[in-house]
Formats: sequence, C-alpha cells, structure tokens
Amino acid sequence: MSSLTYAFRGDGPSAVKRAEYSLQLSPFDPFRTVLATTVTFAHYSNGSYEQAIDWGRRTLAMDPNLPTNIAFLIASQVALGRVEEAREIAPRILAVAPRFSVERFASRFPFVDGARQGRLRDELLAAGLPP
Repeated sequence: MSSLTYAFRGDGPSAVKRAEYSLQLSPFDPFRTVLATTVTFAHYSNGSYEQAIDWGRRTLAMDPNLPTNIAFLIASQVALGRVEEAREIAPRILAVAPRFSVERFASRFPFVDGARQGRLRDELLAAGLPP
C-alpha cells in the first residue's frame, strides 16, 4: 500500500511500480480487487491514463462494486478527452454508492500538488457526477 504515499507525493512512476508489485506478491489475495484499484489509481496519478483505463476496466470486470476504481476510470477517460465514455460509466458509481459526492471523494486523496486534486474534481464533475 506504499504506492498510495508515492502517488500523493507526486512520484507516479514509483507508485505504479509498487502497486503492480503488490499484485505479484499476492496473486491470490482475497483483497486482490483492492490492490488492482490501487494500480488504477497509481496509473492515474502517474498520468498514464491509457493504463489506468485498462486497469480500471479489468478491475471493474472483477468487481463492479468498487466506487473508487470506477471514479479513477472515469477521471482517466475525461483526462484523455473521452467524456462521453466517462458519462456512460458514471451511473455505475451512483448505483453502488448512491450518496457519492465529488467533493467528498476528492478530499480523501490528499495530493501534495493541490492542482492534481483540483483536476480530479474537474474530471469527475465533467462526467456528470454530483458535486
């Protein structure tokens, strides 16, 4: 889980390396989908949005009930200008987390670079999620 710290600090490459390594260490972990969500987040924080989308979709196929994974999948799609794709997936968050709020969600991710947190908010709002 040290990947999260690296992501928050702005060291995306280390975040990705550590998140992917965690899956190798524990291939049968009962919390594998949580680890896979961390890989989605690490790629998002690294700006490797195509990989974040790939991992987000893989994780979604494993467990469609992880709002954090869905949110970073959506944010990555918006970051690449795929707003319509993001809008199609957005209702999935509200189906599993009806009280989802962009502000509440973004506040849980304390990036050292405040602009990164602002971009996350903007991307989720662009997908039509509630403020």
